[in-house]
Amino acid sequence: MDRCYRGRDHLVCSFNALLGEARSLIEEYGRIVEAHYPNVSNVAAVCDIKPDALSSDLRNATDFMSRFKALKAEYDARSSCAAKIGQSLKDVTLPDMAQAPEILRSMIDSLEGDLKGVSVVQAKVVELAQTIDSSQKAITTIQKIHRIMCVKGQRALSQIDSSAIR
Repeated sequence: MDRCYRGRDHLVCSFNALLGEARSLIEEYGRIVEAHYPNVSNVAAVCDIKPDALSSDLRNATDFMSRFKALKAEYDARSSCAAKIGQSLKDVTLPDMAQAPEILRSMIDSLEGDLKGVSVVQAKVVELAQTIDSSQKAITTIQKIHRIMCVKGQRALSQIDSSAIR
């Protein structure tokens, strides 16, 4: 067996830790995606976004990307280990067991099942990371537009202009 493998119990424990972190990322940072920053379509919408919200979401997007990179590295290492072990088991013979092929197939299926649950959630986090990356880029652009186009107290100014026209 490969050195990365310390038993199924350790592998499952590692996968559970990865699942916990993945779910935490989805819960904690989903709000950035819900703001739909890449879809802002006009200056009024840009100016409606509070600068503090932009700064906070940019910080959170940076935090997310840092945590995501660590999660991805650990996931890649664990899934690679599981794949190596699965391949090794295909080469194993159990001469003392009458049902050796069935036992080995069951062992491989167990490892694949353990990995499958994690890979579904990992795919969701990868998708979230792509969306947050787009949001992060949009936030940076929105901040620049905000600085050059938005007037403090813009609503009061537009109300004054419309009442002066009457």
